[in-house]
Amino acid sequence: MSNKKAASEHLRNGGIVTLNEMIDRFEFSRTGTFNFFRRENCYSSINFKGQYHIKNSCLKFNRHGLAKKDDKIFSKYGNLLQTIVGLIENSDSGLTIAALNSLVATTVHMQCRRLYAKGVIFRKKFNGVYYYFSADQAKRTIQLQGKKSLSNPVKLNDMLEKETTENMEAIVKVLVTCVKHPELPVKGIALSLCRRGNDIRTKQVAEILNKYGITKKNS
Repeated sequence: MSNKKAASEHLRNGGIVTLNEMIDRFEFSRTGTFNFFRRENCYSSINFKGQYHIKNSCLKFNRHGLAKKDDKIFSKYGNLLQTIVGLIENSDSGLTIAALNSLVATTVHMQCRRLYAKGVIFRKKFNGVYYYFSADQAKRTIQLQGKKSLSNPVKLNDMLEKETTENMEAIVKVLVTCVKHPELPVKGIALSLCRRGNDIRTKQVAEILNKYGITKKNS
């Protein structure tokens, strides 16, 4: 059996390999190893500095988009930076450094600081602890509402009781449309909702967005 076939069989059987192992055990060159990993659709670990590699078909991702093999973590989002952004973007109410560290099994403090400095993610302090949120204003508004609802359940209930069922449905539809189509202006959101059979006018959309602090062009 050739070294290439032996390496392929090892990966198909769920084996994890390192770059050095590919060079020493299977006699690949450094460039040949990376090309091989691409052909075999391999994921690199987001902890241990990305030195472990495994075939994608051998992984089962959890609801966070992460897969664990022994103590190695692999991510559907890509590398560690992409994973941090992906986890924050898809969180319901933001994530702390401690929560991210626990999910990815490595320390991400410096990475989060760099991403925040570049404007890729947003952060806000609650009770002395920084929570990280989406940089997208519409997504962040929903996440912040979720965070506040966890911190102040009584206040949220009072606020919800003041809204009619019809108003709440309109608010949810407007915010969801805003998240799915961030490029749409106020009028575009109203038109999109009307095309889907919702009687929500431009003025109502503008009032909802203003209430939740989301800035949009009118047209």
